[in-house]
Amino acid sequence: MSTFSLTRGSEAALGMLASQAGSETLLLTQPARELRAELSIEPFTSDSGDQLLAVLFMREQRHSMTLQRNDGANVQHLADWVEAIANGTLDTSEAIPQRTDPSDLSAATAAFNAAASELNAKAKPAQAPDGWQLVPMEPTQAMREAFHAATERYEDGYGESPDSQWHAMLRAAPAPSPTA
Repeated sequence: MSTFSLTRGSEAALGMLASQAGSETLLLTQPARELRAELSIEPFTSDSGDQLLAVLFMREQRHSMTLQRNDGANVQHLADWVEAIANGTLDTSEAIPQRTDPSDLSAATAAFNAAASELNAKAKPAQAPDGWQLVPMEPTQAMREAFHAATERYEDGYGESPDSQWHAMLRAAPAPSPTA
């Protein structure tokens, strides 16, 4: 099994973070794969002197480590630590989940399709609250025609409110399909 390694740019970012603190996204690569890790370094003072708290987020995992501030070996400590976590060799870490073997793809696809089918069967159609109506984002031809007919009645002096145009368009709006 090949292992994840920090890119040169990520190693340079570790050097900057170790001297200045801050946050950075690190890139680790493995032949044909990449993994991203969020690293945040904050300075703090404790009984044992000035220190740095490094917090690493990789996938669903969170790890932390304390470093002595201004230690020339911090960059190497951080690089070894991040790579150990990525490769699942740190005592307290679980291995990062590996990509499934392509031979398992058909089984995974079948399982996904079965789960999607089950969820779709349980899905409820969209419903509008009382007093509301779902309408298309753009008026349909029937809605436009209803608007123009209501406008003509209004302009001919039948005393209808402009609201009649709105209501005419709503009556002409298509009903949402039950599968939407």
